[in-house]
Amino acid sequence: MDSSHQYGGQCILHMDVDSLFCQVEVLRNPWLRDIPLAIQQHEDVIAINYPAKQAGVKKHMKPKEAQAILSPAGGRLHHVYTEADGRVSYRPYRLAAVAADLPITLGHFTGHDCCATDRCCSLAVLVHASMG
Repeated sequence: MDSSHQYGGQCILHMDVDSLFCQVEVLRNPWLRDIPLAIQQHEDVIAINYPAKQAGVKKHMKPKEAQAILSPAGGRLHHVYTEADGRVSYRPYRLAAVAADLPITLGHFTGHDCCATDRCCSLAVLVHASMG
């Protein structure tokens, strides 16, 4: 990399970190560790870990289809975190990012190509890293 190029001391990195949901759920529910895991939000699979991917589960698969693959593989379909009133909340995922000292933004990344489709990104992470 040409070190003479200046980035103004900061860069913005967009990372697809769908497995963040799985990792946080494993921290919250240790019995989910080391099994194929898919996270459901409404009628969509929004995140999968590597064992679930190896078993054949795909992101945006219908939960019923994912469950049919996960059950025989010893895996689990787990719902994204909800508050006591039943509303979906990203609170534990944000808290996990804060605990890891990552300045991130969770939400739709509207500049991404997939957002023009019905399969919009459910998570975008903007990491502001010093290039100094």
